[in-house]
Amino acid sequence: MYLDPTLDSWGVDTRLRKAHFLGQTSVESWDFCDLEEEASGSAYEGRRDLGNTQPGDGERYKGRGLIQVTGRYNYGQTSGRVKAYDIQRRSAEQFKDNRGPLCVLPDVDFVGRPKDLATLPMAITASCAFWKRYNLNRYADADNSFAVTYLINTVGDQKVKRKQRTEDAKRLLLEPEAREIKGAFQSATLSGSRS
Repeated sequence: MYLDPTLDSWGVDTRLRKAHFLGQTSVESWDFCDLEEEASGSAYEGRRDLGNTQPGDGERYKGRGLIQVTGRYNYGQTSGRVKAYDIQRRSAEQFKDNRGPLCVLPDVDFVGRPKDLATLPMAITASCAFWKRYNLNRYADADNSFAVTYLINTVGDQKVKRKQRTEDAKRLLLEPEAREIKGAFQSATLSGSRS
């Protein structure tokens, strides 16, 4: 319901771009089962590089979203990008009637309400804002999953897993015989529990 129109509105609008987005976000969100990292966030406490300057910021601003936004600074930056893009989108002629997929965004405040990042459609929207900020379409268009991975998350040994997930998504979205099962892939829920 939210995924395709939101991706399209942020310019993740070709099958190859969507395949890269889905490949990356499936790893980031533990197969679309968790929109909030399981760890407490205490490892981020006092991390000034993330803007965590207040007591409790580590846990308050732990990873959330399809692309796990982490840290007070990044939560604030993501709020600003989503608001700015929503204003720009609303002024576009095609959204003049205010019924576009993102019309719920004027009250975005991830710093004040950090758990909003773990809800739909915000988890998708925030991830699209990250995608746009780092111009990841450029690498997706070149089919360079390693460059996309480098800009999203290089922690741990996930490069191969992210490449494989992207290849899986490409098969579903690009190969003619797989298009019949595309609906099943797109309708996968974004909530549940990790196995």
